[in-house]
Amino acid sequence: MDTPKDQLISILIADEPAAHERLTNVVRRRAEGLVSISVASGEEAGLARVTVVLKTTRFEAEAFRRHVEKMIDVVEAVLAEEFAVAQLALMRVTVDGEAQSRAVEALARHGARLLRRDVGQLVAQVSDLPERIEAAVAELSAIGPATAMRTGLVAMVG
Repeated sequence: MDTPKDQLISILIADEPAAHERLTNVVRRRAEGLVSISVASGEEAGLARVTVVLKTTRFEAEAFRRHVEKMIDVVEAVLAEEFAVAQLALMRVTVDGEAQSRAVEALARHGARLLRRDVGQLVAQVSDLPERIEAAVAELSAIGPATAMRTGLVAMVG
């Protein structure tokens, strides 16, 4: 039996509110295991690329893709063989003195970009795989109180 894992369906639809609403309704009704959904317009004039990531079996993801094609006027709906994912996080750590330099070094190790450095607080941005962001937050939490605000997964066929 197929083990559930992240599956990406890339859907090209008309960039208009009615098309977005129809797709949203199909996702709401049929997309069990929804991990993320993102919409980007501008790839082609008048079209929007919607990427849906589901934690499911390949068979169920293919059934969802076929259902989308049947229920919505789509230009293209593809179940990706390979895809890249990332997540954006804004991280804040409360530190002072020597701990601040250790936090800056930890942020650099995780490829974070320092956005603000105030007395007693650092704010940084990092874009990476979710598990690497978890590792960065864990390392910062060992230095001082740390929090992170994250986007959902952003995924692209490729």
